[in-house]
Amino acid sequence: MTAQAPLTSLRVLGRISVAFLLDIIRTGRMDREFLDGLITLAIVQANVTPLASDPALQRAYADYESLPPDELRRPVSVSAVAQSLKLPYETVRRRVAAMARGGGFELTPQGVYVTGEMLNNPAHKAVMIANHDLIRDFYLRLRRLGALDEVAAIAAPDGPAAQPVRAVARVSSDYVLRITDVICVQVGDLVRGLVLLDIIRANTEHLPDDERGTDLGGPASFVPDELRRPVTVAALSTRLQVPHETVRRHVARLVEDRLCQKTPDGLLVPAHVLARENFVRLMAENHMHVRRMFAALARLGVTAPWEQLAQDRRATA
Repeated sequence: MTAQAPLTSLRVLGRISVAFLLDIIRTGRMDREFLDGLITLAIVQANVTPLASDPALQRAYADYESLPPDELRRPVSVSAVAQSLKLPYETVRRRVAAMARGGGFELTPQGVYVTGEMLNNPAHKAVMIANHDLIRDFYLRLRRLGALDEVAAIAAPDGPAAQPVRAVARVSSDYVLRITDVICVQVGDLVRGLVLLDIIRANTEHLPDDERGTDLGGPASFVPDELRRPVTVAALSTRLQVPHETVRRHVARLVEDRLCQKTPDGLLVPAHVLARENFVRLMAENHMHVRRMFAALARLGVTAPWEQLAQDRRATA
């Protein structure tokens, strides 16, 4: 898959990426509410900004036992978190204050940071391992489709010796925040955008990877609507673990904005919506960010053992 990927490739990558994004968010939220999980992710990512531009530090603090010390973590203002997620300041302030009362967050005059205690315990370690495995499986699936050949070519062989779950989490969190920013721009609201993505996922998750439509452009080139499976508000509420009334309210707005439609069997995002220029642009931006994420992991040497695993699977297929 090149920078100028054909529409069929962008489309199947988009389907796989939607499932991956929602799974990553669900895994990382632990037992927190939906928005609290995303706010926590944004805070943690901002706290470790000094590591992002330093490959040596990324490698040094790659595995779970290597927790970055406090001096390498920077507090972030509530205002900056709200801006990064395009959420109202008061919503973020209220939720951060509530989470801080529960422990794990430290509020300082310079901003908020997640404490080492919260980032170093068995439950958190299990989440980091699950996150690592989701990203590895995402990589292997895309490699089977030939979507990351250029990334595989830059894989560094001298990556971290231990399982680099912290490095993987930092790089994947950057992807999540970049994509949620794109979704906010396109849909206008973070939660509404993720509800829309879950409708798309439910409509298409049964489709095989070789069901891609054509590259001709326009609604007729997309997977026909009769192959999509509608989803109910109740099912979306369960899938996202978001209150039914919250989902119903966002769905009503999506229908009003003609981003999805109601059918006798549930909600559907039809081909003529997905064929709009802004959605095709979103797929292209996702393609760029996926490649960026895996290129960063390849340069750290993280993907080298995944490449060996891919070769082993091809040899036994």
